[in-house]
Amino acid sequence: MQKGLKRLKYKRQRRAQFKAYYLHGGLVSSFRRSQLNVETMFANPRNIAQVWFVSELSNIFLSVRDGIEDEHVNDVYPFFIRAYSFWESSVRLWASGRIPEAYCLLRAAVENFGYAFVLREESAENWNLQHWLNREADVQLHRQRFTWARMTNGLPDDLAIEIRGLYKRCIERGAHPNPEAVNHGNDILKGGDTVAYQTDDLSSMFFTSVDLIVCGILFLETFSRLYPITFKQRMATKRLEKLSNLFERYIISFRASAERTISGYLASSSSS
Repeated sequence: MQKGLKRLKYKRQRRAQFKAYYLHGGLVSSFRRSQLNVETMFANPRNIAQVWFVSELSNIFLSVRDGIEDEHVNDVYPFFIRAYSFWESSVRLWASGRIPEAYCLLRAAVENFGYAFVLREESAENWNLQHWLNREADVQLHRQRFTWARMTNGLPDDLAIEIRGLYKRCIERGAHPNPEAVNHGNDILKGGDTVAYQTDDLSSMFFTSVDLIVCGILFLETFSRLYPITFKQRMATKRLEKLSNLFERYIISFRASAERTISGYLASSSSS
């Protein structure tokens, strides 16, 4: 009986130690803060436009996902799923305030749907796709053939311009350890400690959301050209076109509002 009580007491002590160490430690606290940031971001009325755009892009993806799987022939369907997964994960990182990390995943999303287009479009005899799948057989050939420059050269001009610009921003803002990315969101605290992640800077959050939406639009636009039947049947082409037009109007109105704010500030400064 006493041995049983001692064993039970020991288990309770170990459980309490586990909670104290793991559940209230720095890592879990960081996770909780991230989750709180995500919930706050999506609940804040000031972010309603950005949240609507990313949510609608996700809904379009879900509406065509199953149809694309049925339509595939010598397919790049896994790229479609992986590109969306990277994009969705980058949205979560953005909402939690981890901006450079979000750009790392955005870059991966861009590479996945960029590769998908070229691999399918240039594989009349499945040359590209087969060599990509069997790249271990000739690593040097794979490296020469499947560079990002060669991939983007195989894209339609309208997509290539937008994708190159987005890819460059991803590199500058987080996908490579550049000064802007490394120093982003750093807060120097008393004692010299540095917190180098999780920002709530409004301008940074806004401009990152723009790139997220641009990436989502380009991702779906790329696959709408690879799978036109499914996109047309599911009304996704019209929804994507409507969303793109709304987004352009949103950006134009934002720029106009920013210009008015700056002009008003300059006028008030000169009068005083």
